Amino acid sequence: MNEQHALNDKQRQAVTAPLMPILVLAGPGTGKTRTLIARILYQINHFRIAPHKIIAVTFTNKAKEEMRARLRRELGDMANDVMIGTFHRYCVETLRRYHHEAGLAKQFTIADETAQFIALSRASRMTDDKSLRNVLTAISSYRLNKENLNPAFQGMAERWLPHYHEELHKNNLIDFDQIILLTQALFAAHPEIVETERQRFDAILIDEFQDTDPVQYAIICALARQHRNIFAVADDDQSIFAWRGAHIANIERFLDDFQCRDRLVVLNENYRSNQRIIDTAAQLLYGHRLLEKQLHAMTAENAVFDQQIEFRRFENDDDETRFVLTQIEAATAAPCSLRYADIAILYPNHAIGERLEAALLAAKIPCQLVKRQGIFDQPDVRKLLLLLTLVQNPDDDVALEQYVELELDNDGVMQELRRMKRKDRSFKQTLHAAMWRDDLPGISKGQFSRFAQTCLGTISNLISYVEQNPEIPLEECFNHICNLSQPAHSASLHSKAREISDPLAIEGIIAAAARIRETLRGGFTVHVAGNDAELARLCLVMLRTAPNVAPQPDAAFRLLSTTQDIHEQDVILCLDSAMIPRLPRSSAVKIVLCDPSEQLDDADNYLAIQSALTPAVACFKLLQALTTAHAPKPFRHYVAFDLETTSGDTRTAGIVEIGAVKVRDGVIVGRFGRLVNPEIPITDGAFRVHGISDAEVAHEPTFAQLLPELMEFIGDDMLVAHNGFSFDFPILFRLYREATGAMLANRRFDTLPLARRLFPGQPASVDALMQRFGIQDIGGRHRALDDAVYLTPIFERLQDEEHALNRRTEHEELLEIAALGSMMAARRIDAALADEERLLFRLGARKLLSRFSELPAELSQLFEQYRIDLEARFEAMNDADAEQHEGAATVFSGKEVSLARIKELARAFPPAAPRASTRCARLVLGCTISMIRATVSRGRTTCRFSQLTRRPEPPRAPGRASSRPMFPQGQFWGREARPRILASSAARISRGWLRFCPLSRSARSTTNCKSPRKLGTLAI
Repeated sequence: MNEQHALNDKQRQAVTAPLMPILVLAGPGTGKTRTLIARILYQINHFRIAPHKIIAVTFTNKAKEEMRARLRRELGDMANDVMIGTFHRYCVETLRRYHHEAGLAKQFTIADETAQFIALSRASRMTDDKSLRNVLTAISSYRLNKENLNPAFQGMAERWLPHYHEELHKNNLIDFDQIILLTQALFAAHPEIVETERQRFDAILIDEFQDTDPVQYAIICALARQHRNIFAVADDDQSIFAWRGAHIANIERFLDDFQCRDRLVVLNENYRSNQRIIDTAAQLLYGHRLLEKQLHAMTAENAVFDQQIEFRRFENDDDETRFVLTQIEAATAAPCSLRYADIAILYPNHAIGERLEAALLAAKIPCQLVKRQGIFDQPDVRKLLLLLTLVQNPDDDVALEQYVELELDNDGVMQELRRMKRKDRSFKQTLHAAMWRDDLPGISKGQFSRFAQTCLGTISNLISYVEQNPEIPLEECFNHICNLSQPAHSASLHSKAREISDPLAIEGIIAAAARIRETLRGGFTVHVAGNDAELARLCLVMLRTAPNVAPQPDAAFRLLSTTQDIHEQDVILCLDSAMIPRLPRSSAVKIVLCDPSEQLDDADNYLAIQSALTPAVACFKLLQALTTAHAPKPFRHYVAFDLETTSGDTRTAGIVEIGAVKVRDGVIVGRFGRLVNPEIPITDGAFRVHGISDAEVAHEPTFAQLLPELMEFIGDDMLVAHNGFSFDFPILFRLYREATGAMLANRRFDTLPLARRLFPGQPASVDALMQRFGIQDIGGRHRALDDAVYLTPIFERLQDEEHALNRRTEHEELLEIAALGSMMAARRIDAALADEERLLFRLGARKLLSRFSELPAELSQLFEQYRIDLEARFEAMNDADAEQHEGAATVFSGKEVSLARIKELARAFPPAAPRASTRCARLVLGCTISMIRATVSRGRTTCRFSQLTRRPEPPRAPGRASSRPMFPQGQFWGREARPRILASSAARISRGWLRFCPLSRSARSTTNCKSPRKLGTLAI
């Protein structure tokens, strides 16, 4: 109970209070989070409340993670049983649990700000951001705080709210306010659900209670009404969410509704600020406090604050700006000798910051405007999340519009598409209609048609991929999408995959990976041995750092020790053949990394991995093989088909021949081939392609007559066609709809986008692919059944190629370690090094030498030892490559960090249950997208789509890469001699004046940037 031992008297009074309603008033720096944590621990240890029966509600994910970390120090894995999260997280989970009762689709999606803008724009036909933002603000205020609403806002909200809600509902979307409002409505309409939720929790704790709005307060009261064990911590001096309906009067309501005025606890000892700051704040707040309290500073006065604090009010913005400039000039003039980098300006909104930036630059004062661009603001990450959203909810027309806008990157075309969009037409239908337009601005009809088909094909293929593989790890799905979307000019492992060899092509690596996998599954150990002790330790760290290889990596991988017993099921990984004579005599299998020219004894317990790569890179390749070699093909059961038609116009063409084959595990098990009477003439151009005449099909059954037999053959299987989204699918689905009045439900997969992605710039026709894969043409091309037969081995080989591509991009997070190992082994990084190793070295060294490095702490000393050589070799390689290829030298930037970070977040969820349905997969994916957007976890566990519940995260070894802050201590401050203009997240600074204060060097030197999410583009 370390948390309780550190409490002062007032904190202890709150923590040890009986199980009844308690309100704690606590200002900044008075230890309210410590008090809340201690109260949770006291309820568990003293009142014996089970951790899973406790819910602690916060208002930010940062606070949630801090509480979770501090609880984990005291409770270990039991801390994961305590439900800690924001109001929105609890409400989202409740709505997903009772989606039917709430009137929601099972796979509903939460609309972010962009999606809300699009939905309102569709509903209102407004186009400018300012008007849309004003209406959304009015709608939010109207729903959450109608009583205190400006009449103009009320009229605006009442006009557009029904249309806005209709547009959201049509796309299975809800916005952030609806998360709370729908939960309140659910509780009001279903008392039995409220009773169930009450029984889930025996204790409720709320942080930052002053930021609750009336709706949230009603939810709290509903949950706490029975047991009344509620503990709220509030600061009546601040409410940063007043702009979205937070009601500070809820403090008074709580005291009255729960009759606890006599139990009010005021924390009055401030551990953060000195008395002068506290007194100054008290003067500002005089007359505005709900309850009076006297705060006392527990820190000594600091010489930094000898300067008198001033308050100034200005008549206009220009006067305020001139004052700021004057103060900066005075502060940087002798004898004060402050640098520009010692000065920060805080302001309440970004509009003020932009005005100040312009004024500072005009005055020739160097500055940097710091605006957050978080991980999810990066275009590539937004595309990834939008694709996941569309997998989870294919009917999300708003997400489709956002994805197309990012991919198209053409404002003129997007404006025209939005003009074409009608209320009775989805955005997808609008895309199809636009394919036939030849007057779109800045793009030809053919170019736009190919673009739209590629977008829709990519989405449909991805949906089919996930539905066929509902247990796929989330990280593997991210890798799949990254391979789909990374441009060739980017500097990621995904974009360079075609320049890297398949790890399974290395002689002996398949057998070695299989043996190690068997050893790890049996709970045995892999011992690492090498002549170079430092290199052996580096390879050991790499093996231990690789995610999802072993449940307990520290026990699974160890350095070889002469004093250690080696079990016969263990494996010895020998990093060089020169070490073989020194290996202990043991029946354990010995895997040796050796040169291709070397030959080992044919002893039963020796396996050779023959490669010219250095040991670290060979270990990197071994890990790639270890985690991917056994992966099954994603599509094992499907129907490949082809159509011959009357013409090439998908809007009017009829079918003259259908050919289809049923495939199971890559083997054709059934065939279907029929001529069809199209009831319309066959054009001369079509006849020249397939050679089927009108006379041949005149007495054949029509499509409607043949349809029952066709559907019996197809069943529920996925349909596979080449160039399907441009030709076969539109025709088949149109004729099916005309014959039945319904939509064909089978999923579709088009092999053409896959082939183009795997072989960019190369011919991707059926004939070209047959030639590439050595498939012999035995006649019958351009007849439907024969083409379907040829398509089967093509699709199987394309899956093999995609698997190889995914293998080559596995474990990108380990490239830093591999690059350092290359440097250690080679000493001279020059042309003598294999081309592939040069490429891997450059990719790893880019991050290793950047501010974004996440090298494990165990290797930091080793890195410093080789740093100078590393920098010199990396620079020399960049210079050499830049001479051959313009712009070859690249800098590791925030884009790569974001993509790497999003894949790290994918590991923050546990493994899957044995099997789950596609609908179940979509449900958990919807939860996962919401949790990924909210989480700040950097866990190393795995999530699969079929997993419905989160389990405790295993403890990490000290110094693991995942536990290091992205920015080293103090790196933010002092890197550049220019002042920082910082956007204040607290809107407590009055608009009429600006606070100005110099930042001391001592304050800068102790700054630890442990929250890189808040820095955003500052580091890019």
